[in-house]
Amino acid sequence: MMFRYQLESSKEIKKLPDAKNETAIAVLDDDPFKPSKSLTTHGFRIEELGPDIRSLSQISNYPVIICDIRGVAPEFGSSLEGAHLIEQIRKTYPDKFLIAYTGMQHSISHNKALSYADRHMDKAALIEEWVSELDDAVMVMSTPYKRWLRLRLTLDKSGIDAYKIYRLEQTFLKAYIKKNPKLLDTTSIDLTPEIKDLFTLTAKTILMSFFNS
Repeated sequence: MMFRYQLESSKEIKKLPDAKNETAIAVLDDDPFKPSKSLTTHGFRIEELGPDIRSLSQISNYPVIICDIRGVAPEFGSSLEGAHLIEQIRKTYPDKFLIAYTGMQHSISHNKALSYADRHMDKAALIEEWVSELDDAVMVMSTPYKRWLRLRLTLDKSGIDAYKIYRLEQTFLKAYIKKNPKLLDTTSIDLTPEIKDLFTLTAKTILMSFFNS
């Protein structure tokens, strides 16, 4: 509880209007995103990137990503299209808030890939539904404790034992309190190189999003 209190009592936590204004939302779609104008009027930062994503680095600076399922990321060569892209984003950037949207039913393969999304939206969704979902998304990504919970869940799913996760949590908290992401590089916890990189890179991304805001 002390960990949560120390993060949630921080001055870095944003109010909703600030969170909406400061959180860039990428839209990946082969058609114009119809809710874009209305959502911008509601204060969201919507940036339509189109369908031609050739590298995951193109979306690295976007905390929230809305991705169509059809006609997106043809360069990745997958028949699952946007669903495959969502899976790859989640594996590379586990902290991203991913929203899949579509107006169709999909195969089992699609549904498995779509399980990597945080939320699913129908293309016929009302603007009120979009506002509600995006309000939640930007606040999650603007709250240090909630960001840590997302990383902790990733570590847990990767098979890291509870004690190691606790020690990583303390390392994260120390770096946060001291505003020094370099402290993340000093951990002596026994981790595989892949897990250590995942923790260090994701935790640094989280910390810098608050220190630079």
